[in-house]
Amino acid sequence: MFADIRLADGLVFSALEAAIPPCPVIFTTAYDEYALRAFDFHAVAYLLKPITADALRRALSRVTASAVSSDVLASLTTLLREHKPAFRQRFLVEQADSMEVVGVDAVRLIQVVDGRTLLFTVDGRRIAVPFTLDDIEADLDPSLFFRASRQHIIALRHVRLLHRWFHARLLVEIDGLPDVRIEVSRERALRLRRCLDC
Repeated sequence: MFADIRLADGLVFSALEAAIPPCPVIFTTAYDEYALRAFDFHAVAYLLKPITADALRRALSRVTASAVSSDVLASLTTLLREHKPAFRQRFLVEQADSMEVVGVDAVRLIQVVDGRTLLFTVDGRRIAVPFTLDDIEADLDPSLFFRASRQHIIALRHVRLLHRWFHARLLVEIDGLPDVRIEVSRERALRLRRCLDC
């Protein structure tokens, strides 16, 4: 079984506590802070997004070692090859008397400001959307966007510069937003560097 950690209605652990699966579980997530807890639920691997092909192969080999039949693995491998997750491609933004379509490729940064979620676009606009950052993060392709902090999701292709900061943290500069510097915690900084160096 593959399981993400943060779901739309909470953490997956609540569902797993109600019915612990009778099979090995591979956790796939962008959050490293739940790794220890995951192993209480038959975890054979804890894969951090973006997931590499090698990491997935190693995880599946652990499942093989757990005596899953080769037929099941063959079916699973076929499904993985065929399945491409559907990530958000655009936002439909309602205005006074119209609706605008804003493609995710036009977004440099998503930030919560005074309780409002704003899209910072490549043409310099700030557009309010009626979603939480958690909702948006779950819908975005993790190979294109990164949750830098509780208030920020950054478009990786618009990261201009990383500054080393105190206690192994980073400050991130975004193209086209010269006055914005986003502080990334030590825990997230390593993942950000991995995302940008691939």
